[in-house]
Amino acid sequence: MKLIKSTRQEQTFYGDIFEINGAGCVVFGFGKTKACREAINNNEDNEIGLDFASLSRVNNDLYAHCEFEFWADNTPDPINDRVPIRYLLRMLDQDETSNLVNPEQIQVVSYEDFVEYSQFNINFQMPIVYTSEERNASFKSLTEGTNISGFLLVPWMNSHIEKGSLMRSFIK
Repeated sequence: MKLIKSTRQEQTFYGDIFEINGAGCVVFGFGKTKACREAINNNEDNEIGLDFASLSRVNNDLYAHCEFEFWADNTPDPINDRVPIRYLLRMLDQDETSNLVNPEQIQVVSYEDFVEYSQFNINFQMPIVYTSEERNASFKSLTEGTNISGFLLVPWMNSHIEKGSLMRSFIK
């Protein structure tokens, strides 16, 4: 078996990909996986990928698929499994949530605010290959001006079940 090295590392970010109520979501932040599994009622068919959200853009449509740094040469290109994205979510930690005007509701924010909240997930990479400026430029070239339905901040909650229920009721 031979390994193929991804040529899309600059467009792969530290996030999960889920389809919640049929809407493709890229999720950054704290407790993202457990809460999203609750939001999809643990239906594995709606869990697209964890931790390696590779973004691509076609015109003004954003897509995501799970792509690791390497994959076996006898497997299809992972981009073939990409899904259209309607929401970008950032799960807040407890301190960030305390700064919200309404800390028990999902907040719709501007694109610029979403990018600011998501700096860790945009810039996290192993191994470090790109500068923060390059990572931010890549993220913005892929996402800015796309047909995203919403940039969402999801508050910290006492349980993943509660947070998953909140997301399930908000995302339609």
